[in-house]
Amino acid sequence: MTPEQLELLKKYRITIPPSVKCVPYKASDLFDFLGKNNGLTEEYIYNNENPLTLQLPVYTASYEPIGYLPIDSSKNGEPLKKCNGEVIIIFRQGYAGSMYIPNEKMFFATEHTIPIQVKEKYKDALNQHWFAKYYQPEVMHFVTGKADSGNYSKLAFEKMTFLIPERKWQDKCAEMYLGLEAELQKVTQNISGLSVNPVKKKGLTDDELIAKYDNGGKVDFDKALKAMSKSPSAFSKKKKKI
Repeated sequence: MTPEQLELLKKYRITIPPSVKCVPYKASDLFDFLGKNNGLTEEYIYNNENPLTLQLPVYTASYEPIGYLPIDSSKNGEPLKKCNGEVIIIFRQGYAGSMYIPNEKMFFATEHTIPIQVKEKYKDALNQHWFAKYYQPEVMHFVTGKADSGNYSKLAFEKMTFLIPERKWQDKCAEMYLGLEAELQKVTQNISGLSVNPVKKKGLTDDELIAKYDNGGKVDFDKALKAMSKSPSAFSKKKKKI
């Protein structure tokens, strides 16, 4: 499977059938927009991290945390805002427009993200894993700028309207999406392992090494000598030749 085929599978989504009832929701009605923090640069994190205390990851414009800060961190005399529970991060920059649900249930978000969470009254109506997968193309449509320096705005998301199908149907799709993602991750790791650890060529046995040396073949002298030392008969023959 090629990297291109993997990318196509990652983008695969299940179309909502006409038989499934849907309800329209405005983004601003469906989601809470959570607090984020300014100025959490790599330098700031480096100067304020403390591995001896409970630390939370800091998410910015990437799928991986930029670093970790103590859970009780503050900046300019104010405690840092934390995201709690299952949260969707929409990247404003970097992977602009991409939606991602971190494994961590508590973290710090920077100004380069738009952290959102389904409102309490709609939690039974929405599976966030399904939403992030299904509506990714529509959200990406409103990214501005070039691919390597794109931007996505909170205002663009707030104005969007989404058709939300029955929860049972969402759950089934989300389960399939997560299963596919896990399998693709295994395949990616296997491909990476093959490229990083190429199959090693089988070396010569001691007898083959000695025979090749006796016949004037090009071999490592030290290896040939070591092989002969393991076989006294071969070594004595060699001495007679000398």
